[in-house]
Amino acid sequence: MELESILREISDETPSATDVTDVSGLSYVIDIMEGVLGYDKRLCIYAQDAENLPHQRRKLYDALRHLQAVWYFLSDIANDGLLSVFYNGSTIDIEQTKSELQVWDNTLFKYFSQAQVNASKLLDHAPDINFVTANPGINPFEVLGDENLAEIEKIEDQIESVRGATWDRAVAMYHEALV
Repeated sequence: MELESILREISDETPSATDVTDVSGLSYVIDIMEGVLGYDKRLCIYAQDAENLPHQRRKLYDALRHLQAVWYFLSDIANDGLLSVFYNGSTIDIEQTKSELQVWDNTLFKYFSQAQVNASKLLDHAPDINFVTANPGINPFEVLGDENLAEIEKIEDQIESVRGATWDRAVAMYHEALV
């Protein structure tokens, strides 16, 4: 599907800016995006096509891409904790998330990079599978040890302290794209 068609379909189904004021509104936008793109397919794969979009469409693309980047990362943390990003994600997924955060959220990128260093023992496997699949029966918590786990927990607390501001930026960027 062509990027312009994707954005048109998402635009046609997404609520107005006044309806998206918090995380539940963003959740609705994510649901629509997944319905159009497919579950877990990222807009970043269309980055090259986005370069040629008209200004207003580009703002929408950027806002949705930003939303997707922080949504998946913060949702993974909320569901299973920061460490799960590194034992449930393939190395490809992890690098994609890191790249997206580097583009869209410097604060989360910094925390992600710090956590990745502490979780590096979990990333020594084929790039297209995750730690759990590559190492059945091996406990990722035991592999990392108490010191790395404590550092990852501290980083998760730091991420939690900026969660509200992160969602506020996503809402603001979405609103700006619809104006």
